[in-house]
Amino acid sequence: MDRNTDYIALYKSTAAGLRKRFLKKPNVAEGRDQFASLAKNLSQQDCPSYAGFCSLAQARCEHGLGNFPSEIQCLVDAGRYFVLAEKQTSDLLCPSYQENLSAAINCYEHAIKVSVDSGEPSLAALNCQELAAVLLDFKKPGEASIYYQRAAELLLQV
Repeated sequence: MDRNTDYIALYKSTAAGLRKRFLKKPNVAEGRDQFASLAKNLSQQDCPSYAGFCSLAQARCEHGLGNFPSEIQCLVDAGRYFVLAEKQTSDLLCPSYQENLSAAINCYEHAIKVSVDSGEPSLAALNCQELAAVLLDFKKPGEASIYYQRAAELLLQV
């Protein structure tokens, strides 16, 4: 991470700018752009878990704007960042509670839910398949089979 940049302060100031004030609406589009920029910077600085949190914040902004396709994409991006962070942890052979993998699963599940709710079962099936492939990479075939089955069920709805 860049020692001269305080990323936590940037995140907090962006989040504080999104709070509702008396008779004022927050500028959600500006916050979305700031979170996207922060996620990109953190990704380039090789901090995928922090980039994942910024992508989650960006997804919340997209939800507030009613832009569901972008919300889904941000949630999937956050899941991918968390998967990358978990892979880095496991490559270093560090003991872990797999909290990044749990965060990734939650991101993918939320993306699947938003996809189904917005009438895109094929996109939800694609996200199920991606999550199942991730779980297979982490030697969790039992959990992966559940998502493959769910993908098949979603594709039958198309």
